[in-house]
Amino acid sequence: MREKLTNQLPVFLKIIFDVVVMFSVFIVFFIAGIFLGTKIYHLHALDFLNYKVLITHPGALSYTVVLQSLSLFFLPSIVLGYFYSRPSYFLKTSRVPDATLSALIILAFLFVQGFSGYLAGLNEKFFSLFDQNSPLIQYLTRSEQQASQITQAMLSGKTYSALLINLIIVALIPAISEEFFFRGVLQRHLIEGTRNAHIGIILTAFLFAFIHFEFKTFLPRFILGLMLGYIFYWSKTIWASVLGHFTNNSLGVILYFIANRKNIPIDKLDQTQNVQWWYGLLSLLIVSLIFYAIYQHLKESNS
Repeated sequence: MREKLTNQLPVFLKIIFDVVVMFSVFIVFFIAGIFLGTKIYHLHALDFLNYKVLITHPGALSYTVVLQSLSLFFLPSIVLGYFYSRPSYFLKTSRVPDATLSALIILAFLFVQGFSGYLAGLNEKFFSLFDQNSPLIQYLTRSEQQASQITQAMLSGKTYSALLINLIIVALIPAISEEFFFRGVLQRHLIEGTRNAHIGIILTAFLFAFIHFEFKTFLPRFILGLMLGYIFYWSKTIWASVLGHFTNNSLGVILYFIANRKNIPIDKLDQTQNVQWWYGLLSLLIVSLIFYAIYQHLKESNS
C-alpha cells in the first residue's frame, strides 16, 4: 500500500497530501504537547501562545520552541515516510557524509556569512522602501520584533551548560526537523513535479525562507535554502544538509553566547548595514569554490 501510494499519486496530490499531513500531525501533537506543558510548567494553555508570557518563563519557552519544531516538521516527515515507503529510505537517512564532505560543508557555511550579511543589509534597505505606517508593514515589523525578543530570551545564558542546551534546542533540533521536511519531503516532490532539479530546489528554498515569516532576513535565508538544497540533491543523504543547517544555526548561538559573556549589547551583533560589497563578493567567490569542490568530491565518490 505504501509503495502504491508513492507510485500512483499525481505529484500535485502528493504535495497537497504532504501539507495536509503536516498540519494534521501538528495540530494533534501541538495540542497534546501544550496540555502536557500546562502540567509541567503550571501555565494556562493560552500562555504557550503568548510570547510575552513565554519570554518570562525560559523553561516553558524552550519547551514550546522544541514542541513546535518537532510537531510541525519532524513528526510529519516521519509519518509521511511511512506512507510513501519507509522513513530511512524516503528521507535518505541511512548514509552519513564522509569526513571530507563534512569539512567542506562546514567551511561553506562559515564563509557564506559575509555574503549573507551583505544580502541582509540589502534586504533591510529594500524593506525600508515601503510605507512603514501601512498595516502590513507594521504587522511584519511587530513579528520581527517578537522573533527577536524570543531569540534574545532563549540565548541569554552565560554558562557553558546554557550554551550546550541552546545548541541542541536552537541549532540541532530545528536543523533536523526542517531538513527532514523541506529537503527530505518537499524538495523531492517539487523536483518530481517540475521535472527540473534546479526549479525544485529554488521553489523549496523560497518556501523555506517564506514560511519563517521574517522578511527582513528573507534573502539570506533563501540563499541558505539553496545551499542546503543542492547539498542534499548532490549527496543523497539528509545528514549532509542537516550538518550545513546545524553549522549555520550554531554560529548564531555561539555569537550570542560570546556577546553575553563579554557583556556586549545584543543590538551591536547586527552589523549587516556595515558589510561592504567587496566583502560580500569575496565571500560568495570562496563559497562558490567550496561548492565546486563539494560537487567534484561527490562526483568522484559516486563514480
